[in-house]
Amino acid sequence: MQGLSTILLASISAMVVGIVLGANVFAKNDLSANDFIDDSDVRVENVFESTTIAADLSSTLDEVLIRLAETESRLQEHQQLLVQLSDKLSVLEPISLGGVSLEEELVKEPQTLSGVVGVEAFLDAGFSYDKAVELDERYADLELRGLYLRDQALREGWISEPRFAEERAKLSSEEEAISDELGEDTYERYLYATGQSNSVSVSSVIRKSPAESSGIEGGDVIYRYAGDRIYDSFDLRNATSEGEAGETVAVEVLRDEAIIELYVPRGPLGVQLESVSLKPEP
Repeated sequence: MQGLSTILLASISAMVVGIVLGANVFAKNDLSANDFIDDSDVRVENVFESTTIAADLSSTLDEVLIRLAETESRLQEHQQLLVQLSDKLSVLEPISLGGVSLEEELVKEPQTLSGVVGVEAFLDAGFSYDKAVELDERYADLELRGLYLRDQALREGWISEPRFAEERAKLSSEEEAISDELGEDTYERYLYATGQSNSVSVSSVIRKSPAESSGIEGGDVIYRYAGDRIYDSFDLRNATSEGEAGETVAVEVLRDEAIIELYVPRGPLGVQLESVSLKPEP
């Protein structure tokens, strides 16, 4: 009897131990599951955050692209405005003599009162009547073709393309043909009649420059450089950059109604220039 009691007590103890161990195992398994669920939640949350960041970056990129397109459009508009302003300035050039006020010029040269280059302007420059009529027609034709070319290029959107430069070069070659046909002195009269620059005046000389060393002074008119007739500041800049740098070249300047020959090294003179239109001597 006592043996049976001992066996029952041992069985009950084993059951209690089994229940406790089972509870612990279940608790551990439950914790692992919770951990797994929590870890899955974190991963899902990270994926969600990454997706949100990518969407934000995509939206920001779209905004940047839109702003770039708007900027490009504005630049094109500004370019068109600059071209239009250039056209307006080119119309004003015939009555601008580089430093002379408009009021002074209107009093000095009656033929510019209307702002129109005509036969009278060529007659005033010393041309015969027949030659004045011919040159007036040729000048008007070139100017109008230039204006219509610019207008067409602007409207059709090829103002900044090589095509426009090529068409402008054709017109320039016709202008150069007039220069070759007339000769230096007569072409100077043509430029004066059309209100274009026909001389380059030295407004100031930089200290210790080649110009100062050679004797060029403020107020001198650069007449020739290395044998080439100079009509505007662009002619002079092109001439100084040709040939061999540093070689000695002759420069003819008009000073006090007399031509003076000076010598300078080819290259920058070190002067400030002003393109002017001076009435040629009869």
